[in-house]
Amino acid sequence: MHRTTFVNARIFDGVQSDYLDDSVVIVEADRIVSVERNRSPSTGGEAGIARAVEDRLIRGPRVFFAGRALSMTGGHGDFRDPFNEVGACGCSGSGRVAWVVDGEDAVRAAAREELRRGAHCIKIMLSGG
Repeated sequence: MHRTTFVNARIFDGVQSDYLDDSVVIVEADRIVSVERNRSPSTGGEAGIARAVEDRLIRGPRVFFAGRALSMTGGHGDFRDPFNEVGACGCSGSGRVAWVVDGEDAVRAAAREELRRGAHCIKIMLSGG
């Protein structure tokens, strides 16, 4: 069954006078099956697309899934602001875009985790961009 997830949705339900911000709406086929507040989005969506193309569940070109990039502290994937762990875009503090890793052991551990999650390759951001 086809499933679509809308993240960071702003919902007006017609009952309450306020909008429900930061919501996640899950739709299967043509029906809303779930509306949740402040749910963490799945990090497996791009790997799922690669697998679906490979298994011929959907048509498309071959997809190489890289997962999260690996970045050094202060590197291109480290979006944290100096005074806040979340960062300007709110996407790196929770590790959605990149792992901030320093040293050989941390890099190996993060790379192994991305490979375990289905990554075909590892993207490494070695400089400040």
